[in-house]
Amino acid sequence: YKIISRYLGRRGKRAHDMMKRTTTDQVNLDYESEEDAIEKMCLALAVTPIAAALFANGSISNGKVNGLASERLRIWRYTDPERCGLILRLICAHCSFQDYLDYVLEVPMMFFVREGKWIVTRNLTFRKFIEKGSHGYHPTQSDFELHLSTIFTDVRFKQYLEIRGMDGQRSHLIPAVWAFWKGILYDAEARRSAIHLMKRFQEYDILKLHRDVERLGLKAKVRGERVLDLARELVRASEKGLKAQHLFNEHEQDETIYLAPLKEEVLRTGKTPAEKAAELWTGSMKRNPRALIDYLKI
Repeated sequence: YKIISRYLGRRGKRAHDMMKRTTTDQVNLDYESEEDAIEKMCLALAVTPIAAALFANGSISNGKVNGLASERLRIWRYTDPERCGLILRLICAHCSFQDYLDYVLEVPMMFFVREGKWIVTRNLTFRKFIEKGSHGYHPTQSDFELHLSTIFTDVRFKQYLEIRGMDGQRSHLIPAVWAFWKGILYDAEARRSAIHLMKRFQEYDILKLHRDVERLGLKAKVRGERVLDLARELVRASEKGLKAQHLFNEHEQDETIYLAPLKEEVLRTGKTPAEKAAELWTGSMKRNPRALIDYLKI
Protein backbone atom coordinates (compact mmCIF):
# COMPACT_ATOMS: atom_id res chain seq x y z
CA TYR A 1 0.00 0.00 0.00
CA LYS A 2 2.96 2.34 0.48
CA ILE A 3 3.95 1.69 -3.14
CA ILE A 4 0.38 2.18 -4.37
CA SER A 5 0.06 5.37 -2.33
CA ARG A 6 3.18 6.86 -3.90
CA TYR A 7 2.25 5.72 -7.41
CA LEU A 8 -1.36 6.89 -7.39
CA GLY A 9 -0.43 10.11 -5.60
CA ARG A 10 1.40 11.10 -8.78
CA ARG A 11 -1.52 10.09 -10.99
CA GLY A 12 -4.53 11.79 -9.42
CA LYS A 13 -5.30 14.49 -6.86
CA ARG A 14 -7.89 12.35 -5.03
CA ALA A 15 -5.92 9.08 -4.99
CA HIS A 16 -5.25 9.14 -1.26
CA ASP A 17 -8.90 9.93 -0.59
CA MET A 18 -9.76 6.82 -2.61
CA MET A 19 -7.49 4.68 -0.43
CA LYS A 20 -8.71 6.04 2.90
CA ARG A 21 -12.17 7.57 2.49
CA THR A 22 -14.20 5.40 0.12
CA THR A 23 -16.08 2.14 0.44
CA THR A 24 -18.12 -0.02 -1.92
CA ASP A 25 -20.14 -3.21 -2.02
CA GLN A 26 -18.58 -5.42 -4.69
CA VAL A 27 -20.26 -8.28 -6.53
CA ASN A 28 -18.29 -11.27 -7.84
CA LEU A 29 -19.95 -13.35 -10.57
CA ASP A 30 -18.90 -16.34 -12.60
CA TYR A 31 -19.53 -17.10 -16.27
CA GLU A 32 -19.98 -20.12 -18.53
CA SER A 33 -17.89 -19.17 -21.56
CA GLU A 34 -15.96 -16.33 -23.16
CA GLU A 35 -19.10 -15.19 -24.97
CA ASP A 36 -21.10 -15.24 -21.73
CA ALA A 37 -18.34 -13.37 -19.86
CA ILE A 38 -18.06 -10.61 -22.46
CA GLU A 39 -21.82 -10.14 -22.67
CA LYS A 40 -21.97 -9.74 -18.89
CA MET A 41 -18.98 -7.38 -18.90
CA CYS A 42 -20.44 -5.15 -21.64
CA LEU A 43 -23.85 -4.99 -20.01
CA ALA A 44 -22.44 -4.36 -16.53
CA LEU A 45 -20.33 -1.46 -17.85
CA ALA A 46 -23.37 0.08 -19.54
CA VAL A 47 -25.63 -0.35 -16.49
CA THR A 48 -23.06 0.74 -13.89
CA PRO A 49 -23.94 4.49 -13.99
CA ILE A 50 -27.59 3.67 -13.27
CA ALA A 51 -26.65 1.23 -10.51
CA ALA A 52 -24.33 3.90 -9.09
CA ALA A 53 -27.26 6.34 -9.00
CA LEU A 54 -29.57 3.76 -7.45
CA PHE A 55 -27.11 3.09 -4.62
CA ALA A 56 -25.56 6.58 -4.34
CA ASN A 57 -24.60 7.08 -0.70
CA GLY A 58 -21.89 9.72 -0.48
CA SER A 59 -23.53 13.02 0.45
CA ILE A 60 -21.70 13.79 3.71
CA SER A 61 -17.99 14.53 4.13
CA ASN A 62 -15.93 16.46 6.64
CA GLY A 63 -19.02 16.94 8.76
CA LYS A 64 -20.99 18.70 6.04
CA VAL A 65 -23.49 17.92 3.31
CA ASN A 66 -21.20 18.12 0.28
CA GLY A 67 -23.75 18.75 -2.50
CA LEU A 68 -23.01 15.40 -4.15
CA ALA A 69 -24.91 12.15 -4.41
CA SER A 70 -21.69 10.12 -4.50
CA GLU A 71 -18.40 11.67 -3.47
CA ARG A 72 -16.86 8.22 -3.97
CA LEU A 73 -17.56 8.43 -7.71
CA ARG A 74 -15.92 11.84 -7.93
CA ILE A 75 -12.89 10.69 -5.96
CA TRP A 76 -12.38 7.70 -8.28
CA ARG A 77 -12.57 9.99 -11.31
CA TYR A 78 -9.50 11.83 -9.99
CA THR A 79 -7.48 8.76 -9.00
CA ASP A 80 -5.86 7.28 -12.13
CA PRO A 81 -7.61 7.54 -15.51
CA GLU A 82 -5.55 4.68 -16.97
CA ARG A 83 -6.86 2.07 -14.55
CA CYS A 84 -10.12 3.43 -13.08
CA GLY A 85 -13.70 4.13 -14.14
CA LEU A 86 -15.45 2.71 -17.19
CA ILE A 87 -13.63 0.93 -20.04
CA LEU A 88 -15.84 2.26 -22.80
CA ARG A 89 -13.96 0.38 -25.51
CA LEU A 90 -15.40 -2.86 -24.09
CA ILE A 91 -19.02 -1.81 -24.55
CA CYS A 92 -19.18 -3.35 -28.00
CA ALA A 93 -20.93 -6.13 -29.89
CA HIS A 94 -17.84 -8.08 -30.94
CA CYS A 95 -15.42 -7.80 -28.00
CA SER A 96 -13.42 -10.75 -26.70
CA PHE A 97 -11.02 -11.67 -23.92
CA GLN A 98 -8.29 -10.50 -26.30
CA ASP A 99 -9.71 -6.97 -26.19
CA TYR A 100 -9.60 -6.99 -22.39
CA LEU A 101 -6.13 -8.50 -22.45
CA ASP A 102 -4.91 -5.80 -24.84
CA TYR A 103 -6.19 -3.17 -22.41
CA VAL A 104 -4.58 -4.83 -19.38
CA LEU A 105 -1.22 -5.27 -21.14
CA GLU A 106 -1.01 -1.53 -21.82
CA VAL A 107 -1.77 -0.43 -18.23
CA PRO A 108 1.48 0.51 -16.45
CA MET A 109 2.59 -1.89 -13.73
CA MET A 110 3.18 -0.77 -10.16
CA PHE A 111 5.32 -3.64 -8.89
CA PHE A 112 6.03 -7.35 -8.89
CA VAL A 113 7.29 -9.69 -6.16
CA ARG A 114 10.38 -11.89 -6.03
CA GLU A 115 11.47 -13.85 -2.95
CA GLY A 116 9.19 -11.78 -0.75
CA LYS A 117 10.52 -8.45 -2.00
CA TRP A 118 8.28 -5.89 -3.69
CA ILE A 119 10.09 -4.53 -6.74
CA VAL A 120 8.83 -1.14 -7.91
CA THR A 121 8.52 -0.58 -11.67
CA ARG A 122 8.41 2.72 -13.54
CA ASN A 123 6.85 3.39 -16.95
CA LEU A 124 6.62 -0.35 -17.57
CA THR A 125 3.54 -1.90 -19.13
CA PHE A 126 3.00 -5.61 -18.73
CA ARG A 127 3.49 -5.99 -22.47
CA LYS A 128 6.97 -4.46 -22.16
CA PHE A 129 7.63 -6.68 -19.14
CA ILE A 130 6.91 -9.70 -21.35
CA GLU A 131 9.08 -8.41 -24.16
CA LYS A 132 12.07 -7.07 -22.23
CA GLY A 133 11.82 -8.12 -18.59
CA SER A 134 12.71 -5.85 -15.68
CA HIS A 135 15.44 -5.82 -13.03
CA GLY A 136 16.78 -9.03 -14.55
CA TYR A 137 13.45 -10.86 -14.16
CA HIS A 138 10.82 -12.07 -16.62
CA PRO A 139 7.10 -12.35 -15.86
CA THR A 140 5.30 -15.29 -14.34
CA GLN A 141 1.62 -16.10 -14.16
CA SER A 142 1.52 -14.87 -10.55
CA ASP A 143 2.95 -11.52 -11.74
CA PHE A 144 0.08 -11.23 -14.18
CA GLU A 145 -2.50 -12.12 -11.53
CA LEU A 146 -1.01 -9.47 -9.24
CA HIS A 147 -1.17 -6.94 -12.07
CA LEU A 148 -4.85 -7.75 -12.63
CA SER A 149 -5.51 -6.84 -8.98
CA THR A 150 -4.21 -3.30 -9.67
CA ILE A 151 -6.82 -2.67 -12.38
CA PHE A 152 -9.47 -0.63 -10.57
CA THR A 153 -12.13 -0.21 -13.26
CA ASP A 154 -15.81 -0.29 -12.26
CA VAL A 155 -16.04 -3.76 -13.80
CA ARG A 156 -13.00 -6.01 -14.12
CA PHE A 157 -11.99 -9.59 -14.79
CA LYS A 158 -9.92 -11.62 -12.38
CA GLN A 159 -10.74 -15.32 -12.27
CA TYR A 160 -14.31 -14.04 -12.17
CA LEU A 161 -16.23 -10.91 -13.10
CA GLU A 162 -16.08 -8.25 -10.40
CA ILE A 163 -18.55 -5.34 -10.36
CA ARG A 164 -17.27 -2.44 -8.25
CA GLY A 165 -19.22 0.69 -9.15
CA MET A 166 -21.66 1.13 -6.25
CA ASP A 167 -21.26 3.00 -2.96
CA GLY A 168 -21.22 1.05 0.29
CA GLN A 169 -24.70 0.61 1.80
CA ARG A 170 -26.35 0.24 5.16
CA SER A 171 -26.55 -3.43 6.10
CA HIS A 172 -30.17 -4.02 5.07
CA LEU A 173 -29.49 -2.73 1.53
CA ILE A 174 -26.28 -4.68 0.92
CA PRO A 175 -28.15 -7.83 -0.26
CA ALA A 176 -30.09 -5.61 -2.69
CA VAL A 177 -26.82 -4.76 -4.47
CA TRP A 178 -26.09 -8.43 -5.05
CA ALA A 179 -29.69 -9.31 -5.91
CA PHE A 180 -29.91 -6.48 -8.45
CA TRP A 181 -26.94 -7.76 -10.45
CA LYS A 182 -27.68 -11.45 -9.99
CA GLY A 183 -31.23 -11.03 -11.25
CA ILE A 184 -30.07 -9.25 -14.40
CA LEU A 185 -26.88 -11.13 -15.25
CA TYR A 186 -27.81 -14.71 -14.30
CA ASP A 187 -30.99 -14.87 -16.37
CA ALA A 188 -30.96 -14.75 -20.17
CA GLU A 189 -34.33 -13.02 -20.52
CA ALA A 190 -33.44 -10.38 -17.92
CA ARG A 191 -30.16 -9.74 -19.75
CA ARG A 192 -32.01 -9.30 -23.03
CA SER A 193 -34.38 -6.81 -21.41
CA ALA A 194 -31.48 -4.82 -19.95
CA ILE A 195 -29.56 -4.88 -23.24
CA HIS A 196 -32.64 -3.66 -25.09
CA LEU A 197 -33.04 -0.84 -22.55
CA MET A 198 -29.41 0.28 -22.80
CA LYS A 199 -28.78 -0.10 -26.53
CA ARG A 200 -30.37 3.31 -27.27
CA PHE A 201 -27.43 5.02 -25.55
CA GLN A 202 -24.01 5.67 -27.04
CA GLU A 203 -20.66 5.47 -25.27
CA TYR A 204 -20.65 9.25 -24.84
CA ASP A 205 -24.07 9.12 -23.16
CA ILE A 206 -22.90 6.50 -20.68
CA LEU A 207 -19.71 8.39 -19.80
CA LYS A 208 -21.58 11.68 -19.35
CA LEU A 209 -24.22 9.96 -17.21
CA HIS A 210 -21.51 8.42 -15.05
CA ARG A 211 -20.24 11.93 -14.29
CA ASP A 212 -23.70 13.47 -13.85
CA VAL A 213 -24.64 10.80 -11.30
CA GLU A 214 -21.88 12.05 -8.98
CA ARG A 215 -23.94 15.17 -8.32
CA LEU A 216 -27.50 14.33 -9.32
CA GLY A 217 -27.97 10.66 -8.46
CA LEU A 218 -31.40 9.46 -9.61
CA LYS A 219 -32.27 12.99 -10.74
CA ALA A 220 -29.78 12.73 -13.61
CA LYS A 221 -31.05 12.34 -17.16
CA VAL A 222 -29.64 10.65 -20.23
CA ARG A 223 -30.98 11.69 -23.63
CA GLY A 224 -33.94 13.26 -21.84
CA GLU A 225 -34.83 10.10 -19.91
CA ARG A 226 -34.84 10.13 -16.12
CA VAL A 227 -32.39 7.77 -14.49
CA LEU A 228 -35.06 6.99 -11.90
CA ASP A 229 -37.31 5.58 -14.64
CA LEU A 230 -34.47 3.54 -16.13
CA ALA A 231 -33.59 2.22 -12.67
CA ARG A 232 -37.19 1.11 -12.12
CA GLU A 233 -37.13 -0.80 -15.42
CA LEU A 234 -33.85 -2.50 -14.53
CA VAL A 235 -35.11 -3.50 -11.09
CA ARG A 236 -38.23 -4.98 -12.71
CA ALA A 237 -35.99 -6.98 -15.06
CA SER A 238 -33.87 -8.11 -12.12
CA GLU A 239 -36.97 -9.15 -10.18
CA LYS A 240 -38.17 -11.28 -13.10
CA GLY A 241 -34.71 -12.77 -13.43
CA LEU A 242 -34.57 -13.73 -9.76
CA LYS A 243 -38.02 -15.31 -9.92
CA ALA A 244 -36.96 -17.34 -12.96
CA GLN A 245 -33.97 -18.75 -11.06
CA HIS A 246 -36.32 -20.57 -8.65
CA LEU A 247 -34.14 -20.31 -5.54
CA PHE A 248 -36.05 -20.33 -2.25
CA ASN A 249 -35.22 -19.95 1.44
CA GLU A 250 -36.63 -22.00 4.31
CA HIS A 251 -39.76 -19.84 4.24
CA GLU A 252 -40.36 -20.60 0.53
CA GLN A 253 -39.43 -17.02 -0.39
CA ASP A 254 -37.48 -16.42 -3.58
CA GLU A 255 -34.58 -13.97 -3.79
CA THR A 256 -36.75 -11.05 -4.83
CA ILE A 257 -37.19 -10.44 -1.08
CA TYR A 258 -33.73 -8.82 -1.13
CA LEU A 259 -34.96 -6.16 -3.54
CA ALA A 260 -37.87 -5.17 -1.29
CA PRO A 261 -35.97 -2.51 0.78
CA LEU A 262 -34.60 -1.00 -2.43
CA LYS A 263 -38.05 -0.75 -3.97
CA GLU A 264 -39.61 0.69 -0.82
CA GLU A 265 -36.92 3.13 0.30
CA VAL A 266 -35.42 4.24 -3.01
CA LEU A 267 -37.67 3.57 -6.00
CA ARG A 268 -40.94 4.42 -4.29
CA THR A 269 -39.64 7.68 -2.83
CA GLY A 270 -37.33 8.55 -5.72
CA LYS A 271 -34.61 9.40 -3.19
CA THR A 272 -31.14 7.89 -3.04
CA PRO A 273 -29.62 6.65 0.23
CA ALA A 274 -27.42 9.77 -0.03
CA GLU A 275 -30.43 12.10 0.06
CA LYS A 276 -31.96 10.29 3.00
CA ALA A 277 -28.69 10.47 4.94
CA ALA A 278 -28.30 14.19 4.20
CA GLU A 279 -31.84 14.92 5.38
CA LEU A 280 -31.29 13.01 8.62
CA TRP A 281 -27.88 14.63 9.18
CA THR A 282 -29.26 18.15 9.05
CA GLY A 283 -32.51 17.12 10.77
CA SER A 284 -32.99 14.61 13.55
CA MET A 285 -29.26 13.76 13.85
CA LYS A 286 -28.44 17.44 14.50
CA ARG A 287 -25.06 16.88 12.82
CA ASN A 288 -23.96 14.47 15.55
CA PRO A 289 -21.16 12.20 14.21
CA ARG A 290 -22.08 9.43 16.65
CA ALA A 291 -25.65 9.39 15.34
CA LEU A 292 -24.35 9.10 11.78
CA ILE A 293 -22.01 6.25 12.71
CA ASP A 294 -24.84 4.39 14.43
CA TYR A 295 -27.02 4.92 11.35
CA LEU A 296 -24.40 3.59 8.92
CA LYS A 297 -22.73 0.86 10.93
CA ILE A 298 -22.94 -2.74 9.73
